[in-house]
Amino acid sequence: MDDAAERQLLLLMAREPDPERDDKLRHALAASVDWDHLVSLAGSHGLVPQLTQVVSEAAWGASAPPPVIQQVRMLNAALRLRANALFGVLAHVLDGLEAANVQPIVLKGPALASTVYPDPALRMFSDLDVLCPEDQFAAAATVLVSQGYRAQAQSEREQDGFHVVYQREAGGAPIELHSDLLQLGLPTRCIAALWREGERFEMGGHPALMLGLEHQILHLCVHLHTHGYTRLIWFKDLDLVLRRRIEQVDWPKLQALAASEGVSLSLRHTLSLLRELLETPLPAGCLAGFARDPLGEAAHAVLWPRRRVARLAGKQRLRSLRFNPHRGLANIVPSLVVMGRRREKLAMLAAARQRRVIPATSSGNTA
Repeated sequence: MDDAAERQLLLLMAREPDPERDDKLRHALAASVDWDHLVSLAGSHGLVPQLTQVVSEAAWGASAPPPVIQQVRMLNAALRLRANALFGVLAHVLDGLEAANVQPIVLKGPALASTVYPDPALRMFSDLDVLCPEDQFAAAATVLVSQGYRAQAQSEREQDGFHVVYQREAGGAPIELHSDLLQLGLPTRCIAALWREGERFEMGGHPALMLGLEHQILHLCVHLHTHGYTRLIWFKDLDLVLRRRIEQVDWPKLQALAASEGVSLSLRHTLSLLRELLETPLPAGCLAGFARDPLGEAAHAVLWPRRRVARLAGKQRLRSLRFNPHRGLANIVPSLVVMGRRREKLAMLAAARQRRVIPATSSGNTA
């Protein structure tokens, strides 16, 4: 199916309004559009609110069939109600955690909806991610269990120790309890600084803690890379963080953080793609100064070709980013090739082999 027109439309809707973007959007809407497919794409990329904005404006909405306009508005209303309910659920969870002297950091959707989007309803989310200090993880789990949540069995695609998903038996939004921010299979070196440099924000009148600016940018870049650049809403998160706070970013600190965590490739490529997709105005030279990594660059170009990502057709390749010496060489080599901290990984690999815990083969997910 050739859906290039619909994907380009969705991309234009995700960009910030300006005369050039508006003119392109007007011409794209005047062409033949598969509206059912566009609605489906908007849903999969988390951009139903942005689509609703477009079809609700007189200048553009006339291009959409009335049934489509009604469908999109009803879907958006349902998503708005769900988001409001999730804010309430999260506030209750945070109250419980804080009463137990757990210091939670709110990740991704709720924090970004409350701080960088002009209307929180423009940032939809379906689960709730909370980061806790490792030594408070057991206490946090006790709080969630006391509130009616139960830990879910881990998927074979997930690596042990990254997070635990909690769900109520009656349903509702899952809570993902994290102890590791970047989830790459190595200890996060900046972990202590996350709480020291965290920022307070208001979430529907409820005070909460989110990542500091440079840690937020790094996390969003790594998260996008980990998920194969598959959803446009995650690019939009990063786009708005940078547009709102570009003058406050300490770029040398950000680059140093990325180098320390072995994710310089994630930072540079994600920011470069962001500028290409959403025309985010990045300062001159912000992508310079990275140490070159020919091996990682070559592997990245094969696994995530720019033309594919530009068509909004990224692909998740977890084992190419996450290092796990307990799941066989097929789940070790890709991360060694693509990502940084190779000496540390080789040392862990040697230690694991001495303990004879590495199987010869593994049926883990493919690269």
